[in-house]
Amino acid sequence: MRVHGTLFALAFAPLLASCVTDSSSGEGPGGKADDSSTSWKFDTDHKLDKAFLRTTNPELSDAGFDAKWNGALQGVEGIPGPLLFMRSFPGGFHKDLTSLLSPAVPGPEGICLGDAHVGNFGFLQIEGNTVFSFNDLDDSGFCPIALDAARYFAVLQVFFHDDKLTKSAIDQYMKTLTDPTAAVPIDPASLPNWTKVQTKGVAKLTTAGSATFNFDPTNPDTSDLSAPTSQEVDAIKAGIASSPVGQATLLDVASVAREFGGSGGLRRYLLLVDSGGQRSVIELKETTTPAVELGRHEQTLPGETRVATLKTTFWHATNPANDGDYYNVEIAGSPFLVRNKYTKKSVDAYDSTNMPQVATIMAQVSQMALIHQPGWSTASSGELAQLQAWLGDGAMNLAQRWEGAYTVATAP
Repeated sequence: MRVHGTLFALAFAPLLASCVTDSSSGEGPGGKADDSSTSWKFDTDHKLDKAFLRTTNPELSDAGFDAKWNGALQGVEGIPGPLLFMRSFPGGFHKDLTSLLSPAVPGPEGICLGDAHVGNFGFLQIEGNTVFSFNDLDDSGFCPIALDAARYFAVLQVFFHDDKLTKSAIDQYMKTLTDPTAAVPIDPASLPNWTKVQTKGVAKLTTAGSATFNFDPTNPDTSDLSAPTSQEVDAIKAGIASSPVGQATLLDVASVAREFGGSGGLRRYLLLVDSGGQRSVIELKETTTPAVELGRHEQTLPGETRVATLKTTFWHATNPANDGDYYNVEIAGSPFLVRNKYTKKSVDAYDSTNMPQVATIMAQVSQMALIHQPGWSTASSGELAQLQAWLGDGAMNLAQRWEGAYTVATAP
């Protein structure tokens, strides 16, 4: 199995792990936020509240947005309320920053991740290769590169409340921008066995001995699944008919309920298919305007080539338009992203049980820097120093801004 990108030497793990502290207390070695950071100033034409965030989700009905809003405020296991709140509105994050008055955003515009945070990186199987990279294309596109990185570090600060960890992550990002060979690779012990991932994944969602999804609401693996209507199934069949997945035998369809997160409220389906005796689960995920297009941007990726461009930029795909995974179809007039659910395996740094969190974070920021690096390749040392200071201030200011908005939203 070939692996693109970098592989993390196991010998480095203890060194990096020594930097991490017990985040369960809510306070890391940095204690409270650095009082020396520069305060950011925003135009007062809006508040970061429900009314403003509603404007960034026009595709949702009022009832759908209310469900997303309430879900974002409640938090889920392993993701506390302030973090889920910030993660749930990537479009709101980018649109809010159009009102930033000072300091000025440094650097160029380039292709951005859009919804950069520690839960959106992992392994992907791309054209027979295993790639470790950013893995969520929903909100990607052109934006000021510095804002893209600022989102990652602000979300990191909201979750860990560890100033030293945030600073170390920014330092590693800057090192990789300056010297790509300084990128920290991911732990090779975490590389997935894709055959096992597929087999276990399909078994987890289906009824043993049958060709159907398991709709048992008491099963935590399938409690969010339900049977779609016959009209929905007909629309799906029509939408995928001429696509690669349409060439497989469709065994069953499930509707997936998701009310929280950046794609909360949007429609999502799972298809159980058989291709040459091999069963797979294909995900259909409704898409909308990428978050970056709600914020500062001068360029826009053309819709017809957007996914292919992102696959090449993030994952080094060489035949992105014809590899049979991650492409768009139209179902009942709405765009959906098609992807194999088990050619992707997240490496989630929120979960401390998976692997050393700091090692994972350093690998993630290294990959983000490698994607951003072409935009900074001609920057002077002074410009890079300005960026580093700006990111440090941004992490603190944006974390405080979103945590403050969450506090107001949840006040009695």
